[in-house]
Amino acid sequence: MRTIGTKNPNYYKPGLPHLDEVELIGVTDGAARVNALMSGDLQMVSTLTAADCKRIKASSEFGVLESKSGMYTNLIIRTDVKPGNNEDFVLAMKYLQPREMLVKTVLQGYGDVSNDTPVPPWHPLYNADLKPRALDIEKAKFHIKKAGMAGSTVEIITTPNIEGAK
Repeated sequence: MRTIGTKNPNYYKPGLPHLDEVELIGVTDGAARVNALMSGDLQMVSTLTAADCKRIKASSEFGVLESKSGMYTNLIIRTDVKPGNNEDFVLAMKYLQPREMLVKTVLQGYGDVSNDTPVPPWHPLYNADLKPRALDIEKAKFHIKKAGMAGSTVEIITTPNIEGAK
């Protein structure tokens, strides 16, 4: 996919915008996107994986500009069917998340620990009173037992298309 935007000659601020034209090219494959940047086919890319950031930073020709975003990775549980419609099961899953370790290892430090909400800590509507749950295996076991699921197996389906879900 390709989009070309051209400078508006009637723009209300004199001398702006600075660019005559901007071309946006959709490259869905992350490795191809980074390769295109590093070969000079693209001048800028966005939404990089932590591994891509590391690769780009290792080059003396390129840099990474980090900015806060509203992107997040989560564990989605259907609450209209079993076992997700059981509040204790959902709580157990929340207590089983090693949140700080996931940010440190999977995201290689590019992220913030959250508390079951897509609203990032820097956002004005973020609820600072809602503290992230700590990994607590005993509480998870308690809620699994209370949900009547001790000894059960639950299938978790993931995708390689989302950072942190591989």
